[in-house]
Amino acid sequence: MIHKVNRGLDESLAGQTVVAVEELESSLQKKITNAEVVTMGDLINGLSKLAIKDADTHTGFVDTMAKSLKAHSLTLEDSFRQIQNDIDESLVANLTTEIIVSLKIKMESEAVFTDFIRANTDILPVICGKELEGEELEAFLTEKDLLCIKPVPDLSEHVSKALADGESSDSILAHINKTVGDTICVSNLGPVVLKSVLEKVLVEKGKADTAAIDSFTPLFHRILHVPFDLGMQTECAFVAQLAWFEKGAVKAVMKELFPALHEKGIISAEAFMEWKEDTKKEKKSKMKTLLAISAWLEEIKPKEEVYDDDEGDEGDEDEQDEYLQNRNLTA
Repeated sequence: MIHKVNRGLDESLAGQTVVAVEELESSLQKKITNAEVVTMGDLINGLSKLAIKDADTHTGFVDTMAKSLKAHSLTLEDSFRQIQNDIDESLVANLTTEIIVSLKIKMESEAVFTDFIRANTDILPVICGKELEGEELEAFLTEKDLLCIKPVPDLSEHVSKALADGESSDSILAHINKTVGDTICVSNLGPVVLKSVLEKVLVEKGKADTAAIDSFTPLFHRILHVPFDLGMQTECAFVAQLAWFEKGAVKAVMKELFPALHEKGIISAEAFMEWKEDTKKEKKSKMKTLLAISAWLEEIKPKEEVYDDDEGDEGDEDEQDEYLQNRNLTA
């Protein structure tokens, strides 16, 4: 509330505007109430005053934080540090865990969520409340449905060497699952494996030996579809585009290559649409690629669902007819 001091009450304050600070609602509380994203400024100025033990405030804060992290108006590292500074220590682990779970729900895919968490900061000590390792850490993450953020080693170097040494795709797949488990995201390996496979597919200029892909399809499925990673599938489309261009950009080859990657379940139709819409990357080879497979892209374009506005209204019409025919039903 803002008060303007009247002349005569105190000449030294006459004409000045005085803010009754105790009556002001913080910008953080307002944005929680209005379901708006918040910034670090909002947290710094309002978090310590927030009635976080109030159930509605708690729920609103968790949702607002997840929404803000997804919108990149906050970073995990800075916001969690502020929570540790301003919130009762006994509440921090549970509160930050709820925020992470809510963020996972809001993200478009588990793979995007996992990449976001791994790229920001090590949050595990914060959400666990202490350092956990091995089976104890895995049990905690499993209970919270957050096993996807379990730290995993970078297998790129191992996989690259295995492919160069001619190791079978089944052996590589077994190593991945033994090392990180069979559900943890390893989609960063997609371009690594695809580059190697395309050397076999495009070994002869002017031809595409798409059968060379077949033995690798289980490996690709594990890497790009468990969990489903649209972004990395799109990246793989660019990898294929560049490999084709560097091998001479023969139109007939592209007409076989992209369809094969789709039909063998490696790159989804949605990913090809994302690839098509990205006009910023690899422009030089992109136009030639589009000219080669534009008709095919239209064929695989996901159909938009059309809803009949009249669907479900028949019952209402029947009720109306019954009312018109039986006016005595009304009092």
